[in-house]
Amino acid sequence: MFCEAAESKQPLVNDAIPHLVPIVVQIIQNAAREDASDELVQLAGQTLITFIEARPKLIAKQGLVTPILEALVVTLSSTETAALFNYGSDDQGEGEDEDYTAEQELNILVQATIDKMALHIPSKHFAGPALNHVSSCLQNPDPKIRRGGCAMLGTITEGVCDTIRPMLASILPHVLTAIVDAEPSVRECACFALGQFSEHCQPEILAFAPQIMPPLHTCLQGARGKLAVVVCYVLENFCESLQADTFRPYLSTQMSLLGSLLVDPTSDHKVQMMILSAISASAVASEKDFVPFVDAVVSTLNPLFTSAEKDKLELRGKALECLGHIAVAVGGDHFERFFRQGLECALHSLTLNSPTLNEYAYLFFANSSKVMGPKMVEFFPQLVPMLVAVASESEITTDPQGEDDDDDDDDDDDSSGGHAWINMETGFINSKKAAITALGNLSEAGKAAFVPYLNFVLPALLESQGAGVNSFHAEVKMEALEVLPMVMEAVLHSEGIVATPEAGVSITVSQNTNNLAMAICAAYLEAMEEESKGIVAAACEGLTRMLDHCGVWLLSVVLQIDPQVQAQNGGNPVNVGTILIGSLLPLLDGKAACQQEGADDEEEDDDDDHDKDVIDPVCDCVGALAKAMGPGFDDLASQILPRVKKFATPNR
Repeated sequence: MFCEAAESKQPLVNDAIPHLVPIVVQIIQNAAREDASDELVQLAGQTLITFIEARPKLIAKQGLVTPILEALVVTLSSTETAALFNYGSDDQGEGEDEDYTAEQELNILVQATIDKMALHIPSKHFAGPALNHVSSCLQNPDPKIRRGGCAMLGTITEGVCDTIRPMLASILPHVLTAIVDAEPSVRECACFALGQFSEHCQPEILAFAPQIMPPLHTCLQGARGKLAVVVCYVLENFCESLQADTFRPYLSTQMSLLGSLLVDPTSDHKVQMMILSAISASAVASEKDFVPFVDAVVSTLNPLFTSAEKDKLELRGKALECLGHIAVAVGGDHFERFFRQGLECALHSLTLNSPTLNEYAYLFFANSSKVMGPKMVEFFPQLVPMLVAVASESEITTDPQGEDDDDDDDDDDDSSGGHAWINMETGFINSKKAAITALGNLSEAGKAAFVPYLNFVLPALLESQGAGVNSFHAEVKMEALEVLPMVMEAVLHSEGIVATPEAGVSITVSQNTNNLAMAICAAYLEAMEEESKGIVAAACEGLTRMLDHCGVWLLSVVLQIDPQVQAQNGGNPVNVGTILIGSLLPLLDGKAACQQEGADDEEEDDDDDHDKDVIDPVCDCVGALAKAMGPGFDDLASQILPRVKKFATPNR
């Protein structure tokens, strides 16, 4: 009842929460002493998470942040093992269900609650108390307390990364001390925290490579099981963004350690998966420096390319993914001799009836396209129809017979009255997304040579219900929004437009190209009105790239819109520029549909930070708009610049 009241913003919750929160927290604490049932603990945890999500500012203003954190970290520290809930989430084998003990379930619940606090409670109320408590935990002589502090630090990093970034110089020494701690569980949780830093504190964290890499390699020596997995997780997230010059002194040592661990018979499936991810990141970071290691790595991968056992299929896919990353790292000249082998492995993988393996195969096509370029064109007749079929696959599953319908009294009903539902299987969604990625990269590789295939590619991206931009799944829709500018660039190349137009200078295109731009922009402008921040961000990013390719001409493209909207515009045609500006202004004001969640949560503070996931791509789009318009942007400056300027204040 109170959860529903909190979610619906009923006033009675304001008075009740300060009394209810300590009770729920106490139930969670009791679980560590086996004084509460598993079901009661899960209900208490979900109640607390609901309060945090629905009334984060109230939680903060009632002074509940510190008591909740202290109680939760005590609970984390009182258990015997660490179960880190938000790394390596995609490392499980296909169809594998992780069995957690009650203690591990409790750990995951506590960390999920802390994570929600960091993500929802304003950083100015949360970061200080949280980091102060972490500091005291890391200096505690009890290894369980140190472990709990490290787990908490990793868990809050995503939510308070803006606070952590300028403090890295003072925080990192404590974390680096912990990753060589005498207690393995402390090392594991410290590596988790460092991995979260590597993921969420870019690019500032990269400057600390000389301090980070040696202790990480020390930790990797002799690491097994969970510790090996989490160290490889750190290496993957940290190394993939390093510049080749920075990474060069550590490459040889890292490849030696990873290579030995990969062939070690004690390395299980999860360890091998993370090793391959770390090798991929090493290749991406080192670029041409990786060339001397290619033969040895591919030789190690060869047995995995032919694995057909069910429990080895995901590992086979990971090896194929690794080869694709190596291709991007070393370039076509050094990769071409391995391309046919990888292509044959990918095509054969598609016959093994494994959605996960299918995804890896499509991503191999995508990565190969980046380096093989025009040499991929000869494979278009084979690859493009296959990828279009996957991208177009219906997301609606139907059961024409209905559910357990034994009633024969409705013989005159036809079979269309059955049941239908949306396919939510992860493998299905990821395969569609990967197929769309591959189509985009093939179009980028082939440029004009891809245009003849557009008659059946475009319906899969723009028109079909339950596919592309009309997908029921945000991940698929966002990927379609991302690849459409690649398709547009291919079409422009076919018309001889190969460079970015000069500011304010319009280009001349065919009617077909004009129609394509109209359809793509209509999809973007519609997506900007959605409630999903990810979809709105993807639409803004796509429009930014479209403006880069098309210049100011894009703004003049006339849209086919609802007659009522056109009537509101005086009956005049409505172009892309008019609708785009009308969509950007509410986003800059924080009043768009995607920005309304939590907007009525108590009162808004003038110094609250902005939502970077939306505003950053919005501002990028404004920049592309100005660049395309050139001097013509002057007329808009008075409307847009004051709105942009407020995001340049120090607290933002």
